[in-house]
Amino acid sequence: RSVRLASGETLTIDTVVSPAATITSIVDDTCATPPASCSFGSTSDRITRDQTLIISGTVEANSLVTLMQSGGPAIPGGPVFPSVLADGSGTWTVDLTSVTLIDGSYSFTVTAVDRAGNMSTTSAASSVTVDTTTQVSTTPDLIDTDDTCAPQTSVAPAACIRGSHTDNITSKTTPTMTGRAEAGSRIDLFTNVAAFGFLGFVITGNDASDGVPGDGLGVWSFRVATSPGAATGPLNSGMSISVLYNVTAIATDLAGNVSGVSNALA
Repeated sequence: RSVRLASGETLTIDTVVSPAATITSIVDDTCATPPASCSFGSTSDRITRDQTLIISGTVEANSLVTLMQSGGPAIPGGPVFPSVLADGSGTWTVDLTSVTLIDGSYSFTVTAVDRAGNMSTTSAASSVTVDTTTQVSTTPDLIDTDDTCAPQTSVAPAACIRGSHTDNITSKTTPTMTGRAEAGSRIDLFTNVAAFGFLGFVITGNDASDGVPGDGLGVWSFRVATSPGAATGPLNSGMSISVLYNVTAIATDLAGNVSGVSNALA
């Protein structure tokens, strides 16, 4: 608050840093395509493939801000980084681009001292995940009930007279195929048959969806023509002959890393 003295001068009494220091963004916060039109991922999820970061935030104008690492692989020059001065609008930036960060999850906090000498409390921790690789999807596989045999029954894999539920030969034109890939990644599915090409995409389930929590992998499941991300109609539509479809998968994770091509379902 401000107090007017008898001399006519104004005395400002300031006992708290307000607003308190916070971390608001990292650069670059990458996604599947940079950065204005993310086809997958986000520029605000703090999951990035960029290993040289700039961390920014806000605080009371002209405060002295100190960034501290509170978790993750050790960063050279830390865990307490040189203080920086916020500008007149309260924006501050710490440039860590001189250091190449390894893959991992990092957490940071900030404190600030304002012009009156008040020290802020330590901010809540803010996490950043650096991720520069993604795993190739497992080979797409038809689910047993869609990998038909003779005769096809409602109970798989019972009563196959000829064929099997594991030979990837099916009479269904909208079969469902599954696989495993990095949890949360996008799977794009392709076929060698020119009339179809890109079959569509699906998002892999969370880390627990493959039944092994903690392995970083999830299960994906895609049904031709009917899944939300499907890009084609039924296979063999309008054809009177058998066709061999080699189906492959490419994974893109939340940081925008793109995998190699999987082995083909054939």
